[in-house]
Amino acid sequence: MTDITESNPADHNPQIQGFVDAALQQLRQLTLQRHEITRRIATIKRTIGGLTALYGVDLAGEEQGRFMERKHTVRKRGLTDSCRAILKQSDRLLTADDVCVLLDQTYPDLLLHNRDRHASVVTILNRLVRYGEAGTSFYNGRRVWQKKA
Repeated sequence: MTDITESNPADHNPQIQGFVDAALQQLRQLTLQRHEITRRIATIKRTIGGLTALYGVDLAGEEQGRFMERKHTVRKRGLTDSCRAILKQSDRLLTADDVCVLLDQTYPDLLLHNRDRHASVVTILNRLVRYGEAGTSFYNGRRVWQKKA
């Protein structure tokens, strides 16, 4: 009877295992170097940006544009700010469902990819209560929120 076991090619050739170990060690070292280099690049970019803002745009010349180009992204309104705005605009008590409906009407893309929109909204509303920006109570057996006066 033969014993069938999975065999690892490296078990048969210690040179392969040595090569893999050396490659993994080099990968770890290069990854650490990359993190350090990325951090240093960011520091230098901030320094150049600060000096340029302080002393003038043309300080670094055309080379600055090549190295300092920034990705211009439009920041979307976040869920917390949106919930805050909904509460501020409302003159009535709102349930979490009410807030979800108003968010869909006002910021249609905001909750588009949210897995549990109701839970997310409740979390944000409770956070606004902790911040002292909203109040909560029960009305007709349901939890409701309103802006703080």
